[in-house]
Amino acid sequence: MIDNYITKLESKTIISLSGKDAETFLQNVITNDITQLKSEKAIYSALLNPQGKLSNHFILFKIDNKIHLLVDDSLKNDLITKINLYKLKMEVVVKQESDLNCIFFKNTNKINLDKQIIFKDPRIKQLGNYLICSNDHIKNLSSNKNFKFNKQDHYYELLNNFGMVDECLKNLKEKYFSLECNLKELNAISFDKGCYIGQENTARMNLKDKISRRLFKIETKDALTLDENIFYEKQVVGKVVSETPAFGIFKMEKFKNYADNILITSSDKKLKLIRQNWLKI
Repeated sequence: MIDNYITKLESKTIISLSGKDAETFLQNVITNDITQLKSEKAIYSALLNPQGKLSNHFILFKIDNKIHLLVDDSLKNDLITKINLYKLKMEVVVKQESDLNCIFFKNTNKINLDKQIIFKDPRIKQLGNYLICSNDHIKNLSSNKNFKFNKQDHYYELLNNFGMVDECLKNLKEKYFSLECNLKELNAISFDKGCYIGQENTARMNLKDKISRRLFKIETKDALTLDENIFYEKQVVGKVVSETPAFGIFKMEKFKNYADNILITSSDKKLKLIRQNWLKI
């Protein structure tokens, strides 16, 4: 991706939470510590089910002390439904912000940041930056000759190269624990904040360091089939959880014995497990 390219994230929705109980509510339900959210610093977090399995994920940021969530379009309705379910009688107002847009870019030097909301990706700093702006500002950016709008595919290609979970989450929802999906390593979980939905199992797994399987990127020239098993020496070591981009969930037992070898699916497709650079295993 060229540094002066910018990408409007059409597949992202911005949801705002306001009201006197908004921060308290979020602190009680999401995995990260809402007190770490500052006007100049975004945080990454998740919503789990009561068993600690991944239900949703999002980036949180502030505009004029109002909390906003940047979430995938495919997950927004489920997120809004769960917020309304969990808030009960708390004073929390949920709104989809149709006039706000999210722009992703690499180079901060060529964008006029005056009075704009900008933050680094809170998961991996090397990923890039996000600019939150109005529809009018989008028009101004479009007429600026210093940079070009890139296709959204380039953004997701970048995420996939880093081994991020974004595009395959729909296949992981309610099936796998947050630690199995590497959310601890992506700065999405606070182990000091106290209780939240799914906290008990998450804390127990982390304390005992018992993560029996993990999500890894897959490299292959073949078309994969969702949910097919992955073998090494006739033993099942994993399963395909996403075809495009290609990801698998792999057993950590005897991981070092097979991780660097060619693996075979149940349909005889060859693949290789790719260790994300930020995942120190």
